[in-house]
Amino acid sequence: MDLFEFICRRSIQRYGVLRASVAAPDPIRTKYRQTVDELMQFIVFQGRTLEAALAEVRVATADVAALRLIVHTELDHLEQHNCARYNLARGMTQRWMDAGRRR
Repeated sequence: MDLFEFICRRSIQRYGVLRASVAAPDPIRTKYRQTVDELMQFIVFQGRTLEAALAEVRVATADVAALRLIVHTELDHLEQHNCARYNLARGMTQRWMDAGRRR
């Protein structure tokens, strides 16, 4: 029983260290996860500007600036290998990138 208790306590300590090293999730990103997907689709598929896309989704006024920054960052990092994260087709994503990543 002593060995089991020792291993269990050591595991709990290691898990605590691991949890402390992981960043807490962004509450805005969590709250508007589906909205970010919609905005990405409006911009990439439909060629809308970010401002026009933001006008079509429901977002609290206090969260608009933070959401704008999140979408800008995601658009900067959007590539063919991660476009499925936002339900974007690879071909459409590549055309959007080839057209200069308009926003």
